[in-house]
Parts: sequence; C-alpha cells; structure tokens
Amino acid sequence: MLEMLFADKARLLVPESVIEKVRKYKEEVGFRNESGGIILGSQSETGLDFVVKDMTLPSPTDDFGPYHYMRDKEAANKLIAKAWKESDGIINYLGEWHTHNESLPHPSYVDKDLMRQVAQNGSCLFDRAFMIILGYRGAAFVGEIDPGHQKVFLDSLYVDFYF
Repeated sequence: MLEMLFADKARLLVPESVIEKVRKYKEEVGFRNESGGIILGSQSETGLDFVVKDMTLPSPTDDFGPYHYMRDKEAANKLIAKAWKESDGIINYLGEWHTHNESLPHPSYVDKDLMRQVAQNGSCLFDRAFMIILGYRGAAFVGEIDPGHQKVFLDSLYVDFYF
C-alpha cells in the first residue's frame, strides 16, 4: 500500500493492486502518448483518509497525443455512476490521473485548470480530490485539492509510484 500524508493530515492510500494495474498498462503501451483516467475511491467516515479503489484506464474515445490527454467526460461519468451504484454509494470520483513524458512530472496549466474546475463545480463529493501525474521513470506528482476552495493545490508531493 502506498500511503501519502499531506500537510493538512489528509491521507491518500493506493493499494498495490491498483498500482500494479497502472504499471502493467504503462509497460504495455509505454509513454509515446499521454494517457490517463479517473481515480475512484472512498473517504473514511472518521476523517481525511481517502482510499483509491481503482484508477480507470483510458477510454477508446479519449483524446491523447505526445503532449496532451483529455478524457471523454461521458465515458468517465458512466464509470463513476457504475462504481457508485455497485458500491451502494461508497465509491465515487476522487480525482484524475494521467502520464507526462517527463521523468519528474509537473502539472501543466491545463492540469491546474481542470483541478480548478473540479474544486468549483462540485464534481467531487468528498472533502478532497487528487491529481496524480506519472512520469516515465516512476516518479509521480500528487496534488491535493479541497473542493470549495479557490486554491488549485492545497498541497503536493512527489512519490515513487511504482516502488
């Protein structure tokens, strides 16, 4: 389990099975084009612990290239609705993940704008949302947002995602 602790005591937990799914995808397709998906997860009832249940793989209808990735909103919304229904209202949208063709990835203006939209439009039902950007050597940028606040990232850190 990969555990990330942020300055505000929020904790993001990613099980090895989810990491392995993303690692396997990366090994199969490489980093010729950016790719990504959504993060599905849950929040503990007692605090700021968030558990990633799945990181979806790209949809065939996503738009991607060597320096951009934009997920198909309709396809993502169907996956979110399915997870919500199958989990009896426990699992929902927890954020975004995608790759960058960098060894140490940094969020682009587009990435920051997307998370600003998430913070403002109520698409995350939890107290936090996250963006994970995977670099080609395993380093990952992980940014935390607080829906309802204007600041793009409350906190961010770098982790070795594939350890």
